[in-house]
Amino acid sequence: MSGSSGSVLGASPFFGVDLDGIELRADDMDFSYGAGSVLAGSAQNLLLVLCGRTLPAGSLRGETAQRFTADR
Repeated sequence: MSGSSGSVLGASPFFGVDLDGIELRADDMDFSYGAGSVLAGSAQNLLLVLCGRTLPAGSLRGETAQRFTADR
């Protein structure tokens, strides 16, 4: 399942998460969303990103992973 980012001013149509220039790509199912630098992880973790959640370090992979993760 693939989708276009459909973002307005860089904000996700979901919860205002700025995903401009980022492609979410699940590694456990056929899912990608957006275009740009790949942010990879489980579909569950990517859904949490879409909801504006900060994840533990190591949960995501890609150039922008640190933007969505925190050391705990």
